[in-house]
Amino acid sequence: MDPSETSRLNRKRDEAEFKLAKAEAEDDGEDFERKRAWDWTIEESERWDKRTEKKKKHVEDVAFQGLSHHHPIYNNNEHMKSWLI
Repeated sequence: MDPSETSRLNRKRDEAEFKLAKAEAEDDGEDFERKRAWDWTIEESERWDKRTEKKKKHVEDVAFQGLSHHHPIYNNNEHMKSWLI
């Protein structure tokens, strides 16, 4: 069997298992997301929190730096002004 076909089938199986587990939890009156969270260890949860915090910090740092460091016309450096004259 083709490896990409195997991957596709595995992904489909995982999706079906997820949907089935969610439906069963809802039928039993359980909170599915809470039940899923029980599968995570403390270490995994802490790693995830660190990762999301790092991503958030990165987005805040580079969200808008302006154009001055990318384009010489907007740059105030003296050595860049000479070619504009």
